[in-house]
Amino acid sequence: MKPITICAFAIILASLSFSCKTTSGSSSGSSSLNKINIFASAESRADKSDMIANIDDFEIGQTSMGINKLLGGIEIKDAVVRLEPRVNAVVLDFTAQGNVFKLSLKKDARAAIIDAALRYNDAFEQKLLEKKGAKRNAAYGTAASDLSWGVLSLLSNNAKAKPVLKLGYTFVNDAPYFTITIPESDNILLGSDSDYMVKKSITLTLHYTRAQAEKLVELISPENIADEIAAKNVPEDLLPEGQAEINAPDVY
Repeated sequence: MKPITICAFAIILASLSFSCKTTSGSSSGSSSLNKINIFASAESRADKSDMIANIDDFEIGQTSMGINKLLGGIEIKDAVVRLEPRVNAVVLDFTAQGNVFKLSLKKDARAAIIDAALRYNDAFEQKLLEKKGAKRNAAYGTAASDLSWGVLSLLSNNAKAKPVLKLGYTFVNDAPYFTITIPESDNILLGSDSDYMVKKSITLTLHYTRAQAEKLVELISPENIADEIAAKNVPEDLLPEGQAEINAPDVY
């Protein structure tokens, strides 16, 4: 089997496929993952700002995942996936352990997650996953992120952090999962007079089956983001080039 090409963060992701074998001998065996091709897109723009369009954020899909429960085990949760074009971020909105979370992923973080998912899939197919070991949760590296959260009855922006995500895998009841671990992180909104505010975020691990990981990769891929922006028929003056021209200083 030919190895899957792994892209570096600083280059354009191109023609990466995310596929797996069908497991026989089980009535509920893993179904084959469809190949996902990821091409150069609006994320490769040379504009110095992160903006890909000066328009409001909007939903681009939903995905499911397992999240660790307070007393052990995992429960299936749905996440709404939003695109924030002004800052080129994809945000996962989900609830867990009585809180609302908003996990924001910039371009490099998304590239790292796609790369990690591909490596996990390759290791799965080649039977290289280890069922024990402390290093499994960061086996495929890390990624910067932004996190905001709050209790369900209040606004979800009363606490913010910048956790460094760990990308890896684990086994739960002998079933393997691709994982994104959000470690405990300091609340950067906490001030000296803010003793009432939560000081740290809780540790969360997002568990993905290969089918769930495929869906996540599809939604956050540069190709899909470019397609979503194109579908909005954004006026040229609200695209980076148009914004640069409008905002350029007058020459006198």
